[in-house]
Amino acid sequence: MECNISKAREHHRMTQAELAEKAEISRITLSKIENGRMMPSLEIAMRISDAIGERIQILWTR
Repeated sequence: MECNISKAREHHRMTQAELAEKAEISRITLSKIENGRMMPSLEIAMRISDAIGERIQILWTR
């Protein structure tokens, strides 16, 4: 799966720290997810999606 969080985050002019805080996760966790070193749980994926205002299907594609 391809992670598009960083593109969406930049489109919404958010920093990693801002998105991580809104999603209630650490910036390090968000960085690992964006770089493909970690696959988030469904709960975390939904929090990221809600925090950035995009559907999960937009943030992760095949």
